[in-house]
Amino acid sequence: MSVRIEVMASSAHGGASHWAGAFLAEGMPAVGAAIRKIEVDLLVRNEPRAARSRAIDAPFSEAEEQAWLEALAIEGAITPDHPEWGRFHDQERAKGNRLTFRRQAARVDVRVVSEVSDLDVFREDLGPYAVEPVAFSRVAHEIVGALGALERRLKKADDFDYAAFSAHLAQRIDELPATAAELEEAIRRLWDGKREEWSAMSEWDQLDVDWSLYAPNARELLDDPLFWDPADDAGPHGNDAGFDLLADYLEQRPVDALAFVNAFVVDGGYESLAALAEDDPYEHDDVVIAGAFAEIKGTGRVGAELRDLALQVIQRRSADDPSPSWELLRSALG
Repeated sequence: MSVRIEVMASSAHGGASHWAGAFLAEGMPAVGAAIRKIEVDLLVRNEPRAARSRAIDAPFSEAEEQAWLEALAIEGAITPDHPEWGRFHDQERAKGNRLTFRRQAARVDVRVVSEVSDLDVFREDLGPYAVEPVAFSRVAHEIVGALGALERRLKKADDFDYAAFSAHLAQRIDELPATAAELEEAIRRLWDGKREEWSAMSEWDQLDVDWSLYAPNARELLDDPLFWDPADDAGPHGNDAGFDLLADYLEQRPVDALAFVNAFVVDGGYESLAALAEDDPYEHDDVVIAGAFAEIKGTGRVGAELRDLALQVIQRRSADDPSPSWELLRSALG
């Protein structure tokens, strides 16, 4: 089995996937089943900063956006131009490189503190292939360097041919594009390959769920992609509140899910779940449903009180807006 290498480059100003991972993984021979995916968090320098165009569907005009930022500054809030804006990102960079081998998930997580800058990797003036060969090469070298720590994490029982893996990476370093034209051709080829690979995947494979995070019977209990899709608003964790709640739940692993949901709401600035319901009923409903399904995903069951709250939400919302997704959620709660 070969290995996928996915890279997310980020600064305090934003982030995006980077093609260096796909380039390094391209043509990799079978190296064993112990590792299926390597996720690289590439932390680039905040400065110099790349100019970014405004979103086409931005809700405010440029003047309105500027007025909003100025109002925030007057109130003392931190804005992108504030010296403290990049502090958290710089703190993460200060932690240095790190590699974690998650055996149960067959995944390697890598943090790479990069010497390339925001400007190096987010060059909109270069068009859809917004990177130039020198920066691309540097990123590739940094990733390969960080992956050298993998050898020390492996055990003899791990089904992984590190020698073949390392040799392949060295070969890809030798094959790095030297010119802008060569790099553009390589990225076009990788993009075409990704599209073909994606179209051939099942819906479940496209979701790429890390099942090691969930209860052994979670997939059986929630056997529809809707429950696991992080981008489908109709699912329990596809909206913003649901996505954040699930992430917090998996990190904290609370014993009392309903108490956790209440604490989540309080952390969001409300006195209680009831106060949220009065101020923003839809947000309340999203949180309740997310809490119930987070507990199912995490433990394979849901407490009676939280289950009943979620069923009440589904009953009310489905009466106003009937859809198959509501029935799917209802049936999963029993």
